[in-house]
This record gives sequence, C-alpha cells and structure tokens, in this order.
Amino acid sequence: MFDVVILGSGMAGSILGTILARNNARVLIIDASKHPRFAIGESTVRETTKMLSILADRFDIPEFKYISGFGGVMHKVTPNCGLKRNFGFVYHREGEQQRPNEFYQAVIPDAFEGPEAHYFRQDIDSYLVNVAINYGATVIESTRIANIDFTEKGVYLESAQGARFEAEFVVDATGYRSVLANKFDLRETPSRFKTYSRSIFTHMIGVKPYEECGTPGMHNVPRKWSQGTLHHCFDRGWLWVIPFNNGPDPQNPIVSVGLQLDCRKSPNQNIPPAEEFKNFLSRYPSIAEQFENATPVRDWVSTGDRVQYSSKRTIGYRYCLTAHATGALGPLYSRGLALTMSTILALAEELLEAIKECDFSEQRLEWIDQFQQLSLNNIDSLVAGSYIAWQSFDLWNAWVRVWFISVTLGYLNLQAVHTKYCLTKDPKTLKKIYLPYLGSFCPSIKAYQEFFTSAVKTIDAVDAGELATSDAAAQLFKLIEEADFVPPVFKLKDPETRHCGNYDYDHWLDLVKWGNFYSPKEVKEKLFPGSPDENLANFQKHYEEYVKNPCLENIKQFLENTISMQVV
Repeated sequence: MFDVVILGSGMAGSILGTILARNNARVLIIDASKHPRFAIGESTVRETTKMLSILADRFDIPEFKYISGFGGVMHKVTPNCGLKRNFGFVYHREGEQQRPNEFYQAVIPDAFEGPEAHYFRQDIDSYLVNVAINYGATVIESTRIANIDFTEKGVYLESAQGARFEAEFVVDATGYRSVLANKFDLRETPSRFKTYSRSIFTHMIGVKPYEECGTPGMHNVPRKWSQGTLHHCFDRGWLWVIPFNNGPDPQNPIVSVGLQLDCRKSPNQNIPPAEEFKNFLSRYPSIAEQFENATPVRDWVSTGDRVQYSSKRTIGYRYCLTAHATGALGPLYSRGLALTMSTILALAEELLEAIKECDFSEQRLEWIDQFQQLSLNNIDSLVAGSYIAWQSFDLWNAWVRVWFISVTLGYLNLQAVHTKYCLTKDPKTLKKIYLPYLGSFCPSIKAYQEFFTSAVKTIDAVDAGELATSDAAAQLFKLIEEADFVPPVFKLKDPETRHCGNYDYDHWLDLVKWGNFYSPKEVKEKLFPGSPDENLANFQKHYEEYVKNPCLENIKQFLENTISMQVV
C-alpha cells in the first residue's frame, strides 16, 4: 500500500518521488524501462535551474541544487555534461553561404548561479533515481502496468508480470504513450496546438565547433557558439547542436544533434533519417561544414510525423498527468523541463496536503490542470511564431526578442519570489510563481500580458497571409520600443544589435539599478520588491558568494582562459 504511485522514473518522476518521500509519504516509482538510458531534454534554461533551486530550498533537498548549474553537475554528479553560456541562433538561406550579419546570441550569465548545463540525460536521470531511493522511495524498473482501477477507496494497479499494487493516488509522468491518457481517452485528436513539426535526432562525435567554420571571427558575439546551445534556423525549420564536450577537462566527446522540420513544408518522405540528414546538409553549405567529419554513435531516431500532442484534461479523481504525459510542443527553447519543474512544485504541495487530509478530489487539483494547459498554449504561441518568423530574417530578428523578453521577465519573477521565500520561509509565498496570470511566462506583470498578446496576433497575421513579413517586423519592433517594462540594458530596441550583452558584473549592476530606481512601478513592485539599498546589498552579497564558490573555481579559471569573440 502506497500513498502515491508515480509512473515513469525520468527527471519528473524521480524529483516528485524524492519530494514526497522526503516528507514521509509512501512512494512507489514504476518504470517500463531501466536506467541508464537515452532521453531527450538535454538543454537547460534559467527558469528550469531556478525552479530546481527553489525545490531544493523549499523541501530541503540539496541534491536538486547540484544539478541547477554546470558547477554543481560537474563536481557533484557527473563529468559527462556540457557547458552552456549562451542560446545561439544562426540564420541560413537554402543554397547560400550563411550571411555574417544574420544571427542572434542570448548570453547566459557566468556569475551568481554559474553557467547553465547541457544534461547528458542517462547520467542525470540515473543520479536522480538514486536520490529518490536514498530518500525512501521504492523504485521498480522493467515493469509495465497492464491495468489500473480507480475506486472510492483507492487505486489498484497490476503489472504485465502479475504484480499488484495499491495506492491513494497515481501520477503519470511518462510520455506520449501515457497509461492514463490511453485509459481515459485524454488525447485531443487532432492536437489543438498551432506548431506542426517532426524531428530526427541522434548523438555524434567529430562535430566541428561552429566558430571554426566559415571565416574566423565572422560573427561579432561575446561567446563562442560551441559554448552554448546552437540553433541553425532556416525557413520553417531548425537544427540543434548541443555539445557535451565543451567544458574544462571534457570527458564526453558526444554532441547531440536534431533536425526539426515543419510537416506542412517538409512532410515525411519515409526515407531513412541518416539519408534525410545528408540531403538536408547538401542544401545548406555553411551547416554542412560543421558536420563534414561527424559520425553518429547511436541510431538515428525519427518521429515519423508530427511530434506535438495535447490532452483534454490533465487531472481526474485520484490521478494527475504531468511532464510529457500531458503534452509536448517539441524541443525549441527547452520549455518542457521548465514547465515540468513548475508543475512539480505545485503538485507536490497539493499532494502532501491531500495525503494529510485524505482528500484526493479533482477540485483540489483543478488549478494545476489550468496551469498546465495555459502554459502549453503560451509555449505553443511562442514556438509556432518562430516557425512563421523563419520565413524572413528581419521578422525573425524581431520575434527572437519577444522570446528573450518573455523568458527574461519570467526568470526575474522567479528570482523575486525565491528571494522572498528565503527571507520568510512561508510556502504560500511560492504561489506567486503562478499568479495572477496563470500559465504566463511572466505571470506578475500586466503590461507584459498585453505585449505578448499583441505580438502573437501580429505573427499569426503573417501566417494567415494578412500581413507582410516586413510590416510584421516593424510592428513587433514598435511593440518592443513602447515596452517600458523591458530592461534597457539588453538593447532590444535596436534591430542592429545581435546579442543581449556580456552579463559581467557591471552589466548585472546596471540591471539591478534600473529595476530598483528607474523601472515602472509595476516592475519595481513585482520583480524588484523591497528596499533598493537592501537589494543592492543583497546583489553584492550574492556576487561575493559566487566569487568564493569552490564548485566554480576551475570553471572560472577555464572561462578566463577561453578566448571569446571580440564585441564592439
């Protein structure tokens, strides 16, 4: 007899299981496969790792903080993960060499929480399963659930091997072939999402760093492309390059590679994915140069047709779907893990109360269903808008700034809430992560909601043939120009600016000063709350802690010894 059975021992299942077991719940995690194993979701973003820090502090589980940045991952977990110092976008035109002025790079700070990481998932997932076990969760692998019965008294599960389990509640943290989605016919047919793409992907060795391709120094950027997640963008598609071999003392030569194509422009031709990738490279010479010596080290995976799927409901009596069991938009912007971590915090809080009160009603979880559905809708608008924007570099140059504004304000909101929680230790404080605009990238700023809604209407008008790409780009830049809630330090209003800054100490200080002294009232109250003098002192304190952090010592030395591109 268990309080909660979790289906799936990936990151979502293991993290949720750890939290529940840490709080004395009886937890069983069941997985049809076993670790170590390949998994997608390899690139982190600031919201994901900030949520891991929040989960670590809220539930007193330091192991989560170890995977919230490259330093902790390398020193505490595995040397096989990669370093992430930027989100890089390079725009390509079919049959042409890449034009040197068509790119954008979003810099990720080295300071404070340190650089982000590229997760080598087989190591990360295995680590998290063992963390769950160490905190008291029971884990059973290679066990497929054949039947589940829900009653007023509890949930009864039976495996294909005949083993039986009983629980008060079931969380489905599996994926597309969700047990509960199949049982209750929860999938929307067709999916409501606007994004309509397919994918092929693999792991490779011998992938050349992109800064070594073409003319040296042709892109005027503050970070080397190989020190981040590189997106090769083209009309209605993109290619990811995620290196695990780019940090100090790299021990993993692998680079993750995946090609994403809009099904409506590039439908599945049912040819082997390796052949399709080769054909793709023949049309984009500047990308082909990066892969001229590359070799796959595992079989190519092809999704065949559309990767997007969605659910009518994500909760029910005594159950909840989360992570990729709820729905998926594809890997662009790495939003899946960010949404997963936010959902885990909400679900863990509700389940611990439900166990205490013996109340597993749908009403308790209704807001979590709304949060997941609205979040997926907003992610869909951002991702679908990108496929539309790739018709034109000028339009893409505007739309990428809509993405940057969304995720940057979202991170600042998380940072403000996290700081408040650390001061008060009041769990109710963390509810502000979601409110008042449930599912928004930045749920605390009303002006942002109006901005994002207008931006989405503009990009959708292009897709409907109602607006030319040049006119849409002009409208988006006008929205950005009028957005006084956007920190000016990022220089997003200038179409000629191709990166968001260097994120050194002075850059961060300018951001903090703007937020505390010059930002609009709503931004100051929600994203930079408290006394300006105290906030500046807190900023200095965190910077000093970063400087002294032993986990980052050799990373800082590595970064100092790395020659980055010169930025004028």
